[in-house]
Amino acid sequence: MIPWEHYYIDNFLTQEHVERLYRLCDGSDTIKNNIDNGMFLNSGGQYQNTAPVHAPLPGDISDIVQTQLDEISQTLGMASSNFVWGYSMNATYPKLDVQLMPHNDDFAELGKYGAGKIKVLVYLGRNDISYKNWGTKLYTSTLPEDFAKEVKFVPGRAFIFKPVANTYHGTQFNKELQGPRYMLGAEYMEKKNG
Repeated sequence: MIPWEHYYIDNFLTQEHVERLYRLCDGSDTIKNNIDNGMFLNSGGQYQNTAPVHAPLPGDISDIVQTQLDEISQTLGMASSNFVWGYSMNATYPKLDVQLMPHNDDFAELGKYGAGKIKVLVYLGRNDISYKNWGTKLYTSTLPEDFAKEVKFVPGRAFIFKPVANTYHGTQFNKELQGPRYMLGAEYMEKKNG
């Protein structure tokens, strides 16, 4: 079942590039002891599902990512001089007590806060780890029981969608992650004035 329009590109990044970014994430000082050091706590003291990885993308990979993202906005017929791609790496909270419940990231509602009109998630992983059930879950509503499909977590794969009112997605893992889950997230955001 395809609940709403989405795309994916396998090998968005080469295996070598994925491995380099994975090592950067895994070696980041902010990731070490990630739960204990509070990196998943928001300003209100509540745990959140993801946290940024503070490691700069190497220039050669950043150039490739930018080129690929520009091609996506062109292919979707959404390229505009008023929008710019923003992207960074993040880590997922590995325990079951903080789940990313179905939500839509609707650009019409969230664009004014910096959300993008195109979202891309590039999965960063290793070939020696099983990522079964680690993908992005797609739903037909905000209810977890309205699960429709999983976009499998395949290292190097880019999951792409235009966030609108019905693009419900989340993670809802059925067991704790047995290793780190890293992604490169990108959004096609409206440029700020000034």
